[in-house]
Amino acid sequence: MHPPGELLSFTSLTSTATAEPPRSTAGAIRILIGESQAIFIAGLKSVLASHPDIDNVGVANSFQMLLRLVAETEPDIVLLDESLLDRRADRLRWLLNSHPNTNVIVEVNSEELAFCLSLLRAGARAVVPRLVAPAQLAQCIQSVAKGSHWISGRVLGWLIDDWQTHRPMRSEVSLELPHFNARETMVMSMIVRGHKNSEMAAHIRTSEQTIKNILSRLYRRLGVPDRKGLRRYCINMGVPAEW
Repeated sequence: MHPPGELLSFTSLTSTATAEPPRSTAGAIRILIGESQAIFIAGLKSVLASHPDIDNVGVANSFQMLLRLVAETEPDIVLLDESLLDRRADRLRWLLNSHPNTNVIVEVNSEELAFCLSLLRAGARAVVPRLVAPAQLAQCIQSVAKGSHWISGRVLGWLIDDWQTHRPMRSEVSLELPHFNARETMVMSMIVRGHKNSEMAAHIRTSEQTIKNILSRLYRRLGVPDRKGLRRYCINMGVPAEW
C-alpha cells in the first residue's frame, strides 16, 4: 500500500535496493536497513552480522525503494536513516499506517527537539544518534523487538537540555507539587532517567512488587494514566534526574 499520489513526488529520488540472501535464522529479528550512504550501510551490515539473533533481510537507499522492500520482506524492524525521510515525519506515518506490524528505529543527526518528537509522535519505536555505538544499537534493536520504546541516553540528553532551556519559571507553573516521601521521590527521579522496575528495586533495595505499588500510588495521586504520563509530569515539574 502506498499513500495516494506520494510515489509521484518520489520519482526524482535516485533509488537502489538489495535483498539479502536467505539465512537459516529461525526466530531471528528481521531487520531492513534504510540508509543513504554506502559507508554506513557497510558498517550496519557488519554490526548486524555479529549478532546471530539478528537477520538482515535487505537494504534500501531511498524512501521509494524502502516502501517496496518493506512490502516484500515484511521485516520486524526498519533501521532508518533520517535523510530518507527528508525531514518529513509524515513519511514515517505513511509507512507505519501501511505496515503496522513493522517497527521503526530512526537514526538522527539533528539535536532539534521538535524533529525528534515528531518522529516519536509519528510512531517511531526508537530514536538514536546516527553515530550510535554498535553495542547500544544491538541493545536498542533487541528492546524494540520485545515491544519496548527505546531512546538513547544521548538523545534523551538532547530532549532534556532543550526542555531545560525553554521550560517555564516556577512562578509560571500552575500545578502544585504534592508531598512525596523518600521512596516516591527516588522512584520519580529514576523514572525521569528511564529505569526499569527491576533497576529501581535494586537501587532502592526493595522488591519489584513494592516498586509497582509505589507507581500505582503515584498514578492515582497525580492523575496520570501510566508510566509515560508520570515521566512527563516529573519532567514538567522539574523533578531532578539525579537525587
